[in-house]
Amino acid sequence: MTSITITSNAADTGAFLVKVNGLLRGGRRALNAALAARLEADLHTHFRARNTEPNKMGASKTHYWQDISNATAVTSITASGAVVSIADVRFRIQLFGGTIKPTGGRKFLTIPLIAEARAHRVADYEKTTGRKLF
Repeated sequence: MTSITITSNAADTGAFLVKVNGLLRGGRRALNAALAARLEADLHTHFRARNTEPNKMGASKTHYWQDISNATAVTSITASGAVVSIADVRFRIQLFGGTIKPTGGRKFLTIPLIAEARAHRVADYEKTTGRKLF
């Protein structure tokens, strides 16, 4: 179940209720469409704001949150509800958590501890910098 908390002043609340009342006259589908569009817009705003934050290491940005914003869209609207989807598989781990495992026959994950090692495998980093990590 999803819960929503709305904080507003009296003037904004009155205008919002007039708008909702008008949407209800058009049927529940129209209301669901308006709510889904608003949720989509709010998610875009949130993800784009996250994209402006620097990463913890100060490394170059991958623009992950911009990609998530671009993958967010209203995918279904009916009289009984609406669906806003995030069609980027990488977001699932952010939302639900889980275990990240190495792929491509590798035994270990490379987790960079310094900014210059970001987006490099251990072997690639050692070749380009001449420094041994292990």
